[in-house]
Amino acid sequence: MKAILFAAFLLLVAKIAFADIVMICTDATGSQCHGSIPQGLQQLVVIHKYSPGAVASRFTINVTAAPGAQLLAFQTEYSASGQLGSEQTVLYNTCMTASIVIGTLYLVMTCGEIRIAPATAVDCSFVEHAAWDNIATALCSCTGTSRCFPVPTEPSTWGSVKALYRE
Repeated sequence: MKAILFAAFLLLVAKIAFADIVMICTDATGSQCHGSIPQGLQQLVVIHKYSPGAVASRFTINVTAAPGAQLLAFQTEYSASGQLGSEQTVLYNTCMTASIVIGTLYLVMTCGEIRIAPATAVDCSFVEHAAWDNIATALCSCTGTSRCFPVPTEPSTWGSVKALYRE
């Protein structure tokens, strides 16, 4: 019984370790996917990372948390359907692995955030499953007259902080 549970655990860990992620990056290599992007006209890249094998992805580019941001265009070399700002499906035309550059997103960015949500991937056996999303959050820099958004904090007391370091 322990062997069966251990085998199931290993399969779960393997599945999580190779989880698909659909994210927005500032470069086609996928190394610049977190942090700030400037306001104004931007060219960003939508990437399907860490794919153990996929033939398609489905996602929505959401800019509701960036008041005034405008999605201008999404270009891809693959077969695509859907409207910009609503659900889009991109077919890769073959089984692809590792990092897949899905396409290029053109937008006018304002202070706020953009994200991919929700996202699904279709594996090489044509089974659709949830992909990690909302990881690709891009915050613009808030300078000058731009509105900056507060960072949420948790209430605490000095005594509870000191208690963390007691032996």
